[in-house]
Amino acid sequence: MSRAALPPLEIGPVPAALVPLFLFLHIPKTAGSSLRAVLAEMFGPHHHFVTKAEELRPTPENEKAWADPAFYNRLLLLGGHVLRGHPMMNPNIARRRIYLSVFRDPVKRAVSGYDFSRRFEGHPMREELSDRTLLQAITMPGMFRTRYINDQLRYVFNTTNPNRALAALREGNYILAPMEKLEGFVDAVSAISGLPRPAAIPRRNKADALDNPNIQRAAEQPDYEEALTAIAEANAAETRFIRTHIRDVVVTNDLRPCT
Repeated sequence: MSRAALPPLEIGPVPAALVPLFLFLHIPKTAGSSLRAVLAEMFGPHHHFVTKAEELRPTPENEKAWADPAFYNRLLLLGGHVLRGHPMMNPNIARRRIYLSVFRDPVKRAVSGYDFSRRFEGHPMREELSDRTLLQAITMPGMFRTRYINDQLRYVFNTTNPNRALAALREGNYILAPMEKLEGFVDAVSAISGLPRPAAIPRRNKADALDNPNIQRAAEQPDYEEALTAIAEANAAETRFIRTHIRDVVVTNDLRPCT
């Protein structure tokens, strides 16, 4: 990942170790496109979103970069569809790491993900889902089942075990929120970073341009209600965690607003 185009961080007399690095764990189908637009504006040239699979592969070149503080030293924000457990999101640097993410009701997220994956040309799950109903997709082995059962916990805490996730939440620096609290989430990021927030969150939804009458939506399938029940049962642990610990905007540990 090239950083040549980025100017050095202007931090004045502040020691570099005191400048936090924000890490945005973009869980798929959680208003991420809108949040990316907001965060890009807030963090300006010192942000980077991972958009290519090549950046995540454990090649010798990538692994060398992930272990090098210079890889991050021109960034204030790094993000993308990258799990908390990926070495890119766990840099061995002196700077404080602050993890950002937004959660969504697991059932609504799975339905949205299913419809989007089937209609988006080139999506890695499109072929798998081409001849499967939503119920089949969540009950049969495959990529969809893996990514839509307790996967939000895995993204943010590197575990699907609720007790371990809670321990990680209590030990780490996190700014989290449910999808319904986007305004509050952006306010919190602004307060902690000291960066002004945009006046409004733009509505960005890739699915808007994907309507295809030839592809049946999940809600039109005869086993749809059964599918919703199956998704809810499979994600019971994640749902309880979200409703218990992420009912509103969460700012953990010793994070304090910049003054």
